[in-house]
Amino acid sequence: GLEVRSMGIHAPVGAPASPHSVEVLASRGLDLGAHRATQATLEALLELDTVYGLTRGHVAALEQALPPGKADRVHLLDPEGRGVPGRLAADGVHLGQDGYDLWARVLAAELAGIEKAGRQERRDP
Repeated sequence: GLEVRSMGIHAPVGAPASPHSVEVLASRGLDLGAHRATQATLEALLELDTVYGLTRGHVAALEQALPPGKADRVHLLDPEGRGVPGRLAADGVHLGQDGYDLWARVLAAELAGIEKAGRQERRDP
């Protein structure tokens, strides 16, 4: 199966989810009330087969955090740019509720594609 973890590069450890995140995920039936921010530490990254960053800046920071030969596990989640094209804060943090709503749709589509590809890979070794 697919396991999804949320880790930040800049979020303060232990901080609750942003009000925009809580609202957009509540509209999708998910409760973020107990969520607390964690950092993308080297130890946590090395536990994962694949790591996705929301922006090119996130990907670059994650790649730099990994030892040589391990950066190939890091990928841009939205390589086709369906997120927020042309905006510096493409992860939604500075884009208000509309940015969070857009990213929720992009994330749902990307995760569905990743899960489908994983199921296909398991059928066709």
